Formats: sequence, structure tokens, C-alpha cells
Amino acid sequence: FIAAQEGNPLLDPRFALRVCSERGLVRAMVLLYGLMGMHEEAVEVALQHEDIALAKHSACKPPDSDRRLRQKLWLRIVENQALTGDVQKITGLIRESQELTVRDVLPFMSDSMTIDAFQSEICECLDSYEGQIVTLRQEMDDHRRALTSFKEDLKQAEERCVVIAPDQ
Repeated sequence: FIAAQEGNPLLDPRFALRVCSERGLVRAMVLLYGLMGMHEEAVEVALQHEDIALAKHSACKPPDSDRRLRQKLWLRIVENQALTGDVQKITGLIRESQELTVRDVLPFMSDSMTIDAFQSEICECLDSYEGQIVTLRQEMDDHRRALTSFKEDLKQAEERCVVIAPDQ
């Protein structure tokens, strides 16, 4: 119902939010926060009521252009799940989010968690970095070749001379 009312001038989302809050309608509260563009609050309310699926749903709501906010929301969910110490849930969140890498979630991991559970994600991350390094090296080689060619052209241009007759 709430999603269908988006853009409806007759719906007062703040009033609806207050009513839902008074009646303890958590799902409706989260959806209303999302409707109002208050995605951080939506995720917080969902996490406070231990509804991880609803928090994930809310974390996906910001537009693709706002990657930083989406990443922040997913990190908040990871932080919440890291308190449970379940490494499998955290690795699942990394895969599901498509916004996070192992590097992003490491600060939320406790010292007692083992890295073995992250082995495949770490390998994927390293492979990704290796691919980026190879691409950068190729670009550097291309630029180096272009620079060499440019220097040769410049040297040839300097060696050219044109004789102009005094009567011209």
C-alpha cells in the first residue's frame, strides 16, 4: 500500500509514521522512512527490531548514483551482524551487497574471528587488484609509447628547415 502511495499528495508520511510508531508497525515505519528518503533511519529501525531482511531491502533503496550512501547502509548492517560473530552471515552480506569488499568489513571483525572463512573473498579481492594493476600497466605502456612517438615527431619537426627567398 505504501509503495503505491508514493507521490500521492493526500498521504502525509510524517503523520503516517507517527501513527505506525504508536502502534508498533515496524515494517510500515521502515517503508515510510524509505519513502521520505530517510534511508539511514529506515535501516536503523529495521536493525533495532532485528529484521535483517528489511534492513537489506532498505539498504538497496537509494539510487545507484548514491553509491556512498548505499555502502554506508550496508556497512551498518555488517556492523550489526559482526556483533553476533557469525562470519558466514558477513560473507553473505559482502556477496549480496555488491557494494562492499572484504577490505571494507575488516574493521568490524573481532580479533577472535578467523580469516579462513574469508579466504575466497580475500582471493577474489586480490584477483581484482591484480586485474587493476595489469590494466594500469598496459595504460602506462601505451602512454610511454605515445610519448616516445611524440618526441620523435617533435625531433623531426625541429630538423626540418624551409629556405625562404628574400623576395618572398
